[in-house]
Amino acid sequence: MITPNAQGSAGNTVGAYIRNLWIVYTAMAFAVLSASALLFIISEGVTADTQGMYVYIGFGFAMISGFGGLFVFRQLLVRAQEQRTLSSKLDAYMKAYIVILATFEGAALLNMVLYFINGDSGNFFVGLAMTVVMLTRYPSKVQIGSALQLSDREQSQLMKDDVVL
Repeated sequence: MITPNAQGSAGNTVGAYIRNLWIVYTAMAFAVLSASALLFIISEGVTADTQGMYVYIGFGFAMISGFGGLFVFRQLLVRAQEQRTLSSKLDAYMKAYIVILATFEGAALLNMVLYFINGDSGNFFVGLAMTVVMLTRYPSKVQIGSALQLSDREQSQLMKDDVVL
């Protein structure tokens, strides 16, 4: 049962849940940004491949990964919406959220590695686009409530940081 203004023994409040989501988001965003910056810096002087095969591979992977990730995210979101308690809904949402971030991160990193291998700026821009998409998926309470289609009661509980899950 969810009780307002109570202290959870493990700190399992809505506020702690949102902080955990932000930690996951920040770690994944920092990983892709730092790896991309490193690969961009050390790839200076690499001549571009004239065939452009790597750009097609990177773009194809980004499309498959992006749309596949969205499909899996939506399937997991449906399962999350079917949960009975707010706590289990939020746990299921976190799993779906990590999946979608990981698919965007993987596509971005692959394209940055392909840019490092062949020096074609097409891979750099595809990787950059996937990074931007990933960065726009930051966690917010409004986004979570909307995605999970919470009831009014659950929505009001989500907005309070001190509600124990």
